[in-house]
Amino acid sequence: HTSSVEDIQWSPSEQSVFASASSDGTVRIWDVRSKSRKPALTVQVSDTDLNVLSWSRQTTHLLASGADDGVFGVWDLRHWKGTGDKPTPIASFDYHKEQITSVEWHPSDD
Repeated sequence: HTSSVEDIQWSPSEQSVFASASSDGTVRIWDVRSKSRKPALTVQVSDTDLNVLSWSRQTTHLLASGADDGVFGVWDLRHWKGTGDKPTPIASFDYHKEQITSVEWHPSDD
């Protein structure tokens, strides 16, 4: 990341994989088994600080994010092809007027 890391979430389905969110607006997917110590994927998902992530425990290819601009996004990681691509969220909500500081999935339903 080129700025502070705001959140880290371990994958609920792959014990060596985690996602990090940064105030540079990116999500990075990491695999601790990687000898390069570089992210497997870097994706710009926000033009503002990205504050929080939440990985769905029911549908493990879904990741939710919340940012300083009040936008809450849901991302399908299967659509993230490569570093530099800016994916389209499968759902986006911009009802909040202030920053989003917490996101969580329903425990038994997506």
